[in-house]
Amino acid sequence: MRIWVLGFVALIWAAGALAQQASGGPLDCDAQAALVKQAVTDRDAGVSLEDTKTGLHAALGEEAGAMLAEWIYSLPEGTSAGDVAAAWKTQCAAL
Repeated sequence: MRIWVLGFVALIWAAGALAQQASGGPLDCDAQAALVKQAVTDRDAGVSLEDTKTGLHAALGEEAGAMLAEWIYSLPEGTSAGDVAAAWKTQCAAL
């Protein structure tokens, strides 16, 4: 659990980049959490890392989408999508 939290904290610096849509407008914390939850759910359903990156690229841009996908796929198996999304939303709201 500690490694997961440290990994999550390491991504916080990139929250600004992850908050941008392809159109350049910011995603609110609810939208970010929903995007993260869907990506974790997709991972758990067997969607490949590359396919997840492609989907996140469309929403966030190439670099931010790749970073988020890599982080999601580094989470331990069985990590709850709801827990990850809730933690993401909490961190987003704190920024």
